[in-house]
Amino acid sequence: MIADVSKSEEINKKVKKRKRLVLKYLFKTIISGFLFYWILKDANFNEIGNAIKTAKWYVLVIAFSLHFVGLYISASRVCSFIPLTA
Repeated sequence: MIADVSKSEEINKKVKKRKRLVLKYLFKTIISGFLFYWILKDANFNEIGNAIKTAKWYVLVIAFSLHFVGLYISASRVCSFIPLTA
């Protein structure tokens, strides 16, 4: 009987934690969606399309590649400061 009560309390804690996590991600998703709408509401997509068509693709490839290389280096530096624990 006592084991059943503690098990139900443990389940309730997990359910509450899950609800809190879902609400947190839902809130973040709503805020992000609003910000995307706010930024793009006045965008002229024809001009954006024309700019992409006239862009030099090799420059874009180099820029995006360097961006990801920088992210990788940054992440590896952060990981080197965090000790691995089993």
